Amino acid sequence: MWRLPPVLIIHLKRFQYVNNKWVKSHKAVNFPFEDLDPTPYLASVPQETILRNRELQSRLVDVDDGRERNENEDERDGQNVQRCGGHEDSPLVDLDEEVGDKNTTPAHEERLVEEDNETMRREGRRRRLQSSSLLATPVLDDQLVDFHQHRLLPTEDPFDIKYRLYAVVAHTGQLSGGHYVSYARHPSGVWLCHNDSACREVSPARLDPAAAYLLFYERRGLADHH
Repeated sequence: MWRLPPVLIIHLKRFQYVNNKWVKSHKAVNFPFEDLDPTPYLASVPQETILRNRELQSRLVDVDDGRERNENEDERDGQNVQRCGGHEDSPLVDLDEEVGDKNTTPAHEERLVEEDNETMRREGRRRRLQSSSLLATPVLDDQLVDFHQHRLLPTEDPFDIKYRLYAVVAHTGQLSGGHYVSYARHPSGVWLCHNDSACREVSPARLDPAAAYLLFYERRGLADHH
């Protein structure tokens, strides 16, 4: 798939034609209620676009964390100097410098260089899908394209595509004498069971994974009207 719909309907095929007759499958299918990620099922180019965005966001978080750690270390060093009288030749400062000089051996420097190289390799490692689509339409970090074009809330990241379950149709019983029941998530967050003319609140745990027939997902962060 190149483009995902704002509402995703998944049909679980319960009815199969086996040995010249129709039978029903009662196989349990575990499905997420939150954060369904369809990225693995996308075509190469839109999939790589999402993966690249995630990698770039992860790098930004790592940089922010590193900057915060450095600031905290600088603050602690400044406090240590103040506790020692604020003199540059205080014993504590001299001890730190002496320890630092001892640690700066060729072997230590080589290990630090190797750690830096490993970090760069880990950050630079990316999943490159070998396909003619990627060769024809390369994914560039500064030109990521939102192929889905959903109308989202202003706070939502268009490249963070996650879906939330909002309704389920279940088929209970056998093929010849079964019954359809629907479950829907109310805007308040509670789940309601609609069984013919009856409607009652139920726990999500009551949704039987062996009876689910249709799954209705809505993309997270959609604007009110799409």
